[in-house]
Amino acid sequence: MRWRARPGRVSYGTVGTGSTPHLMAELFRLMAKVDIVHIPYKGGAENAVANASGQVEMSFLSVPSLQPLLAGGRVRPLAISSAKRVPFLPALPTLAESALPGYDFANWNGVVAPAGLPKDIVTRLNMLIVKAGEAPDVKESFSVQGLVPLTSTPEQFAAFIRNEVAKSAQLIKRVGIKAE
Repeated sequence: MRWRARPGRVSYGTVGTGSTPHLMAELFRLMAKVDIVHIPYKGGAENAVANASGQVEMSFLSVPSLQPLLAGGRVRPLAISSAKRVPFLPALPTLAESALPGYDFANWNGVVAPAGLPKDIVTRLNMLIVKAGEAPDVKESFSVQGLVPLTSTPEQFAAFIRNEVAKSAQLIKRVGIKAE
């Protein structure tokens, strides 16, 4: 990896300190054993433009923030950070496939409700969300944004959140990220 030949002089952009892309890059840095420098930006668009203009050598960005630059050929996607390839870019390998076996860090979104919401309402909302997530038009809409709808039960999602928080907290502690 040519970056090892330039320790401390290769930079990566993110949407801010402690953000998911920052954690993705820090995990990459640890697993690849490279000395790269973090440059935080105010948002995905600013970070994407910095990458396209050469202000940073790499960035961990969401597909929606990249779409105009991908379409214009201004950035070159290298790998997907999640464990599985995405339908939007099926030929693009994952980081685990291409360079770092075991790498898996994905940005995710979910639906939550107040803690005291009655169980019957939670069950009904979950049923409607699962149904919507499985609808072909929703899957297509998500796909063009580089998103993959995943549905589960409220209990499974709660366990997923606990696991993600623990994983991120461990990484934050390991690399010494401090709130700014």
